[in-house]
Amino acid sequence: MEQKVTILNERQENLLALLKQTFREDPERYLSSKEVKSLMASNQHGNYEGPEPEFSDENVFKVINEDYHAINESTNTDMIVISSRNKGYKLATKAEYRSHSKRQWRSIAKAICRQKRLDHKAHKDGTMDIVDERIIHAFEVIEESMGEAE
Repeated sequence: MEQKVTILNERQENLLALLKQTFREDPERYLSSKEVKSLMASNQHGNYEGPEPEFSDENVFKVINEDYHAINESTNTDMIVISSRNKGYKLATKAEYRSHSKRQWRSIAKAICRQKRLDHKAHKDGTMDIVDERIIHAFEVIEESMGEAE
């Protein structure tokens, strides 16, 4: 599968620069949305300020979150940003990324297993005909491998 090239805009590049600077100073430090907003404005890193409604205190989290996802999806950087609802954003260490990745894959596997059960249920009562049994087999393989990993 060919990867789509994703280029960061200036604000996203500036957010990444701020996170890199913070990581160099203290690799364990998270930045909250409020800290990101004020640090970017005070350091001329670009900003999350302005009359636009998306930069209001209530909405700035959403904009920063979109930028965080853009950084992680970008093909221009190898940096991975992790987030915590309670702590904020930071660049991931190898150990943090390993832990994050395990949690994500478990969550994906659980969602796949839930969908598999629903598809089987829908198939039994005639609501839906399962078109491709290979999909169900793939779910079963994933379910088995996740069981072995624990």
